[in-house]
Amino acid sequence: MDMIQIAGFTLAALAVLSLLKQYNPAYLVPASIASCAVLLLMILRALGPLLTFVESLSAYAQWADVGCVLKAVAIALLTQGVQELCREAGHFALASRVELAGKLCILLVALPLFVTLSDILLELLR
Repeated sequence: MDMIQIAGFTLAALAVLSLLKQYNPAYLVPASIASCAVLLLMILRALGPLLTFVESLSAYAQWADVGCVLKAVAIALLTQGVQELCREAGHFALASRVELAGKLCILLVALPLFVTLSDILLELLR
């Protein structure tokens, strides 16, 4: 049922954005950002059971690194969305800087994983 709502909203937003592009392009970018925000909220609501399962799995298995992976995935998805909005607005240089910032944020979030991996490798070498 959630996918039908998401598809319906996306088609309606696409129709409105197409009309705005043709008749009033000044409102295209704000309307696109608002549409993306609503769509993101709908997607997050649909992913609620999956996030609950991953949270219970990480609590059961006591995996501290699951949080790092989930943060990295969230950063990647957010970066991709913002980058596409920048490109849609015609700001290609800004889009590439957003991509670079996202990659650096993912590296910073993944540092605990690298520390854990290096600890495991050092223990194996001893």
